[in-house]
This record gives sequence, C-alpha cells and structure tokens, in this order.
Amino acid sequence: MGSAAAAEQAGMMLLRQDTSMLGALAEAGLKEFASLAQRGLIDLKRLDHVLCHYSTNAFRDIVFDQLAATGAQIDTGRWFSNLETRGNTGAASIFIALEECWREGRFEPGQTVLLAVPESGRFSFGFAHLTCVGPEAPQAVQVPERATVPERAAIPVREPVVASEGSVFARLDAVWQDFEERLDDVPVMRRLADGESTLDDYLRLLFNLRQQVADGARWISRAASNFSVDYFDLRSAAIGHAQEEHRDFMMIERDYAACGGSIEAIRNGRKNIGSEALSAYMFCKASEPDPVGLLGAMFIIEGLGTGKAAGWAARFKEQLGLRDDQVSFLAYHGEADDDHFAKLQAILASPRVDDAAADAIVSTAKAVARLYALQLEELDNV
Repeated sequence: MGSAAAAEQAGMMLLRQDTSMLGALAEAGLKEFASLAQRGLIDLKRLDHVLCHYSTNAFRDIVFDQLAATGAQIDTGRWFSNLETRGNTGAASIFIALEECWREGRFEPGQTVLLAVPESGRFSFGFAHLTCVGPEAPQAVQVPERATVPERAAIPVREPVVASEGSVFARLDAVWQDFEERLDDVPVMRRLADGESTLDDYLRLLFNLRQQVADGARWISRAASNFSVDYFDLRSAAIGHAQEEHRDFMMIERDYAACGGSIEAIRNGRKNIGSEALSAYMFCKASEPDPVGLLGAMFIIEGLGTGKAAGWAARFKEQLGLRDDQVSFLAYHGEADDDHFAKLQAILASPRVDDAAADAIVSTAKAVARLYALQLEELDNV
C-alpha cells in the first residue's frame, strides 16, 4: 500500500472542481425551473426579484445564455448578487443576499422574490418563491404611480405616504411642484413635451448632463466621509450609493456615441454655468459635518429618475426613432431610481429626521431644484 505522502506527491490530495461541468449543473437547474413553470408555480415575466447564489460569474453567464436560448425574456436588472462585495459565502449566501436586499429597502409589499440555490457538489438545485408583505398601516394619502410617460405628480414616489401639513413630505411636495413648473419652462424640456424635440436637443442634453453626472459619486463619497459615527447608517448608505452610480457617466457617453456623437468631445467637454454651480454647491454641502441636508438633494435627483427619466426616454425614442441602446441612461434610471427613492423615503419617515434635519433637507432640496433647472436652462453656456 502506498503512503499518504506518496499520494500527496502524486497529486491525489489536490482537490479541484471541474468547472466544465457547470454547464451540466445549469442544465439540471433549468430543467427543474421549466418543470415548476409548467406547473404554474413560477412565471419569469412576473417576478420582481431573483436572488441566485453562484460562486462565480461564469455560472451566471451560463444560466443567462441557456435561458435566452429557450426564448425567455430576461431582465437582468431584476437579478441580485452580492458576489463582488461579499464573496462566495457558501451555504449562508442566499440568506445574506436576502437580508441585504431587505435591509436596503429593495423589497416592497406585494412584490415576488425567487430564491435559486445550486449545489454543484451533488448537482442539486433548490428554489423558494416568496411574496413580500408589509405591516398594517393607517389610512394614508395615495400618491399616483409613475406612468410610462409620467405627468405631474406631487411627490415622485410609488408607495402611499402620510403627508400631514407641515411634515417633511408636505414641504418637499411643495418644492417638487415648483421644480416641475420650472422644468416645464426649460426650452429643451418644453420641446420634448410638445413633440418637437430634435436629435441635436438630445445630444446637447447628454453632453451637458455627462459633465455634472461624472461628479455625482465623488460628492456622495465626500459626504460619506463626513458622517460621524452617530450617522453611521447614512454613511453606509452613501458608500453603497456611490458604488452603484460611479459609472453612470459612462452610460451617457455610450448613448452619446450611439447617436453619432464623439466620445473624445464629450469627455473633454466643460460644465455649463448651471452645472458648475450645481456641482460646486454639492461639494460644499458634502464637505459639512454630518451633511444630512443632502437628503434633500437626493430627493430632487432620485425623484427625477423615478418620476421623469422613463417618460423622457420614451418620448425621445418615439419622437426621434431611437433604439434602446441610445437611451440607456434615462431608461436605466427610470427603473433603478425606484429602489433608491424607496430607501430615501424610508429614511425621511424615520425618527432620525427631526425638525432641524427637516429644515436642512428642505433648504437643500430648494437649492438643488433651482440649480438643476439652471443646468438645463444653460445648455452649452460655458
């Protein structure tokens, strides 16, 4: 009989996973998925969230490829993974992902969640289908949902909020209404609303937005660094938000190039005077100790995403005959900012927002609304 040392020397103790077998595991999982779908237990089109554990993005790509081969319509934006930020946490991974999504406010009452967990050692696959529920709530003021091409809405949120007179929500509602009136008077937005926009309008809008958006994650990161331990939850939220949005300006660049614009030109562009004022104000506020007032800035900016961006994307596509890859920035924020705004809404409704914080939030929202409109009024004025 050979010794353990001899076996080790022969390489028998080096345990490796044959990654070429991952395709077979994906196939086994998809067969089970198809079986559940045939029985009416899963409808991929109606799922709001899919949380799938995988140890490598290569496995995810295999799943996506095989689903696409079956003709399934895959909205990858609904798939959540924290592999890059949490690593492969093995048997705990699906629970960690579920808790992270819940804690960050990704789930809303009535939404559906599919959990998918493969186990490559035994080629087994487990699924769980969840439905989100919320606590019983008192009668609330109903705010209209965002439409495909949204019209005026008081507060750009999807869930009912209690907006009692004098509350931070009621005060921000007034700021938002004034902001919308200003946007209606901006020439490029007025032409879009009237069905008279041009490709030059859209290119100029992208060109000018890119210069300000490129600063976004930077001032959010600066704000995070200035939150003290007493505001540790806001620091964590800011860090996560900066991570999610620090590449957003690249989407604008791709849209711009897809519409015939020059990448070199947009990357070397200068901020217009409105963008200069907006970015300077943001960095100034972000540099203050515990800059809670920046929640007001987020109310305006994320409100534009959840309340306006999808409609703008739809109108530009319709009026200019654009493709999806030419309006990806606006379309993406029309979806992603719903989650961001839900998190913001939860913070605004929390005890953390006392009278002093509410004053700072509303004041900042007023300033950002005016400066954002100025940015759109002063296209190309550098």
